[in-house]
Amino acid sequence: MITYEMIKTAGDKVHTTNMIFLPPLGIRVFQLPMLLPYAVQASGVLANQIHNLWELLLAMKKADPESVFMEVSAGKLVIEDEK
Repeated sequence: MITYEMIKTAGDKVHTTNMIFLPPLGIRVFQLPMLLPYAVQASGVLANQIHNLWELLLAMKKADPESVFMEVSAGKLVIEDEK
């Protein structure tokens, strides 16, 4: 599962966009054209459950760093402003 959350703020307004992808195990790169066929509808309930999963994994990592393996790599995403 690959998840992406984009948070936009404008003054006191906050807009969140969540994207969730369920690609085959061989796809490990965040490239939208490659991931789009594997997108799933991101309901509020599903986004909340994924957020809870991340909180659980981070709590486990904090309690015992050796119990959870996370591979993190930098990426670049360019988003054009909506006009």
